[in-house]
Amino acid sequence: RPDLQVNGNEATLKTANIDRGSVDLTVQVPVNTSVAMRAGRGNVAVNGLNGTIGVDAGHGNVTLNKIGGASTARMSGGDFSAHALTSTLAVSGRTEDANISDVTGKVTLDGDFLGEVDVAKLSGPLSFHSSRTTFEVDHLIGDLTLDNDDLTLNNAKGHIQAATRSKNITLSRIAGPLDIETSDGDIKVNLTGGDGPINLRNRNGAIELGLPADH
Repeated sequence: RPDLQVNGNEATLKTANIDRGSVDLTVQVPVNTSVAMRAGRGNVAVNGLNGTIGVDAGHGNVTLNKIGGASTARMSGGDFSAHALTSTLAVSGRTEDANISDVTGKVTLDGDFLGEVDVAKLSGPLSFHSSRTTFEVDHLIGDLTLDNDDLTLNNAKGHIQAATRSKNITLSRIAGPLDIETSDGDIKVNLTGGDGPINLRNRNGAIELGLPADH
């Protein structure tokens, strides 16, 4: 049985550890409620809230959908997805697959991403950091996919910076400036415009650069 404690405008809901069994909770709250949640095991889904959301997930999937406030998630395993967020998003820790789209504020991904990362349609900047790959994108109009072998970015503008190793980098419909570096992989860039320097560095692999006719 969950334990509910109410103190003014704040409420705390807890469940005890269960060795032989499980607890499923569905909690309905006012739309402007802010939520801080810690889940040892199991999936977490938060939908349709305008407050700030903080999730600390032990082992399970996390889904955020239609959130109006700043959102943070700390993962220890499992998949992560977030869609239709109108503020910032920060994800850290250890994640399997990640799928993120339609976020208005800055998106920060910092940790170990063991599966595939798919990001699309961001109004604000994207910052990604793992033990193997770092990249920054000012404005992701299209989509980005990252896995163990490839980093693919389609339709973006503003400053783009990427540094990785043992990974191919493919950029298409890009408006620079660019600062791209890899090793033991290929770099392919299709530049459609933009101002500023184009720096492409590869320690062991090919570099292919396509430029607009007026460059």
